[in-house]
Amino acid sequence: MEGKKQQHQVAYVRGGPEDETGPEMADAAMAVFDVLLEVNGGPAIEWVPVEAGAHCAPIHGTTIPPESLATILDIGIALKAPTASAKSADAMPVSLMLRRDLKAYANVNQLKSYPGVAKALRPDIDVLMVRENSEGLFAMHSAYPSKDMTVDFRFITREASQRIARVGFDMARRRRKKAAICAFPVAINSDQLFIRSCEEVAEEYPDVEWWVRKVDAFAGTVIENPSQYDVIIAPNEWGSILTDAFAAACGSVGLAARGNIGDTTGYFEPIHGTAPGKTGKGTVNPISQIMAGKLLFEFLGERFDDPSATAAGACLETAVANVLSTGETLTVDLGGTATTADMVAAISDEVRRLCREG
Repeated sequence: MEGKKQQHQVAYVRGGPEDETGPEMADAAMAVFDVLLEVNGGPAIEWVPVEAGAHCAPIHGTTIPPESLATILDIGIALKAPTASAKSADAMPVSLMLRRDLKAYANVNQLKSYPGVAKALRPDIDVLMVRENSEGLFAMHSAYPSKDMTVDFRFITREASQRIARVGFDMARRRRKKAAICAFPVAINSDQLFIRSCEEVAEEYPDVEWWVRKVDAFAGTVIENPSQYDVIIAPNEWGSILTDAFAAACGSVGLAARGNIGDTTGYFEPIHGTAPGKTGKGTVNPISQIMAGKLLFEFLGERFDDPSATAAGACLETAVANVLSTGETLTVDLGGTATTADMVAAISDEVRRLCREG
């Protein structure tokens, strides 16, 4: 007799009227998830809507109202659509607030190419960018010595660097046992500390091949031969830049999602922004939001030992790969003419087929 299903709560940030295509992407992905959870038989998820986004700043003085933040922190797990930056410079973006308050120090980006996407530089890119999430320039420590000068402080610590290195090397050990540490080994003292800290952790993983690559040289190899990499470990800002470079090498930022992971927390989102030029046109690519769900299901499966969640994540990944690999249903950013609804229908149909046959 089948055991009782685990019930998972997930805070759900759909965004609002100032978040451009964010709500469209959220709705598209949720339509796929509804099909998946029905035909896959689980996992059992309670989506808990929370209000957050640029539209909240004029009303609440923050992009995440206090009651929304309290709900997210209580649940500890969230799925987020792209949200826009508030018009006020004093309002921290939703993503940065969640990273800070959930203590989600590991920013893990899955970057993968598919044979049917002709815009990809290679059909065999399969990379995890493991980016430090709590320090660096994006921690937003600044000073204004005069009206003509600003100073942004970049903090890099051994503790945080070793923590992210351990995440990266653990993932490399489970994958192809290759890791690249990406930072500047000269001139930038904070990068040198990051590299030394990663090297100390590397000694704990004798089975993982690793090397250090300068950021500028690394960017060039993303164009020349991106498929040589497996797991990449980088400080916050370098990881952000190189993530988009890899996404472009895979054909579009619209394919890529990231998980922001803490010791017990996680929130999941596309790697890109709100694509304002596509708002309301029905042409935005929903795959990055769908793949954010795939990462969420994997997280639930691993954290709670829930096989149904693991199976749901695997089904989503296979369905997306199968649809893209045929090259028949591609949105505009991928070189095709499919609409958002076309992509939702194609992936949903493939999910149904996989579940019937699996």
